[in-house]
Amino acid sequence: MSRNVFEIDPQPLDLRQDRKTWSAVSMLAFALIVAAGYRLGWLSLYYSGRIPNLGDAVGWEPLDFWLRTVSGWSKFLAAVGLLTLSREGSRLRRAGLFLICTVIDLALWLVDSAPELGLTPEDLPLLAWLVPMDWLRYGIGTAVGWSEFTLLAGMVAEIGEPYEFPEGPRAADSIRKITAVGMSVWMLFYLVGTRWVGPGAPAPRRLTVESFLLMQAGRLIWTICLLRLTAAATALMFRIGRVIADRMAQERSSGDDPFDF
Repeated sequence: MSRNVFEIDPQPLDLRQDRKTWSAVSMLAFALIVAAGYRLGWLSLYYSGRIPNLGDAVGWEPLDFWLRTVSGWSKFLAAVGLLTLSREGSRLRRAGLFLICTVIDLALWLVDSAPELGLTPEDLPLLAWLVPMDWLRYGIGTAVGWSEFTLLAGMVAEIGEPYEFPEGPRAADSIRKITAVGMSVWMLFYLVGTRWVGPGAPAPRRLTVESFLLMQAGRLIWTICLLRLTAAATALMFRIGRVIADRMAQERSSGDDPFDF
């Protein structure tokens, strides 16, 4: 017997929500994969004693610019998608803060990429004061990055909860702990290694053995956090995809059509 036209099965609505969640998580995983690949390539050049410029290494100079661009804008789109999926509570707060972090990242990207974009300080009146302050931009960008690790770790755990993603809480806990250590090491390096007064301040001091070791430790811990978060987000993307595929298979096997009347 056919159902009433006004009796709509809620399952397709859940499926549409799952697809939106999958799209946002997929965009985030893509951004992290690009960032992780760029990071590993940069470190491989740095520790091999070469200039850490991937574009020069592969013979295509704009490569670094495009990798930063794709990663930054993909992360921003993921943040917008995650915010639209969040309704209340800690997930909404994390999504909002993550969106703010991505906007700061894009502002810094705009200043750093001004030559490639054909812009001058006069074209960036609100950001012109940042253009000559490389060390300050580095400090702001790195601090925002550490904050993003903590925010995204919690979001991966919360998003994965209804999809029975047990790796989420474990990954979030380990990322938070590693991030706390890494941010402490980096803050110590930045505070000790910065000349806060004088012409051109803030500016980096001459490296000492201690500050050099702190810098290297911070870089390695940052890379570990990025790889751990990338693995968790990618695993969550596949988990949500499997849930969607199972639900679609159940719908096809049951022969239900929510708009059949």
